[in-house]
Amino acid sequence: GHGGGIAGCAYDDNYSSNTLNTAEIALASKDALETYQRDKFTFLGFDCCLMACADIASVQSEYYQYMVASQEMEGGEGWNQDVWLSYLVQNPVNNDVNILKKVVDSYVGDSHTSCGYYEHGQRTPCYSTLSIFDLSKANDFVTSFDSFIDEVGASSSVYANAYRKSYSFGEGSYGLVDFIDFINKVDSLSLTSTTKEAVINSIENMIIYGKNCNGFGCELSGVNLFFPINLSRIDDFAVIKDDYRGSNTKLTSWQLICNSYIQGWH
Repeated sequence: GHGGGIAGCAYDDNYSSNTLNTAEIALASKDALETYQRDKFTFLGFDCCLMACADIASVQSEYYQYMVASQEMEGGEGWNQDVWLSYLVQNPVNNDVNILKKVVDSYVGDSHTSCGYYEHGQRTPCYSTLSIFDLSKANDFVTSFDSFIDEVGASSSVYANAYRKSYSFGEGSYGLVDFIDFINKVDSLSLTSTTKEAVINSIENMIIYGKNCNGFGCELSGVNLFFPINLSRIDDFAVIKDDYRGSNTKLTSWQLICNSYIQGWH
């Protein structure tokens, strides 16, 4: 089903387009792991739009080894399931990452080679992107980003300025920008190059593989940052204040920044 970043995914037509949010996915995963007596599942795959969010990865790292998700919108046809599932059937004991690379390669590399696709009878520009998260590296990322926030400080205006200069996704309506681009746009006299580089390195360590259609015209990190700005769009995935609760993120320092920014929301 559809995805809207931290607003959730897989909306339900039978329940007023209610979505699965990060906390609900985590709870279901926890219960399933206990039922099947496993430590972690191999991977969580989001075949829907805009789910390659740092907040989602931070929480799901407790339950999955890897995550596969898109920074940008996905076309209606989604992943090439027949390609990667056939590969899995033929190579059942293969390296997990090789299987996940097949998911990425078949979606970005084959499906949209010409940088465009047909949907509902119309040719649509291709902005396909898909990345693999090594969730064992998520805690290191959270720690380094907390240190980054501590150095830059609590002024939300600094982050808002950086957000406005960063590459955005979902037509700018979901509060999502490229994480490394955002880090590079933060302008703070108190920020040291060591702390900035530590965050960037932690992101690059967490995103172990990814591909982007050449329609972007820029280099993407593979992961998005959420900031509550420019969220006036009203649809099934309009982000509301309750979407950013503690159970939906482990980026606690960043959550405080976001909470201070949304005090005027209603």
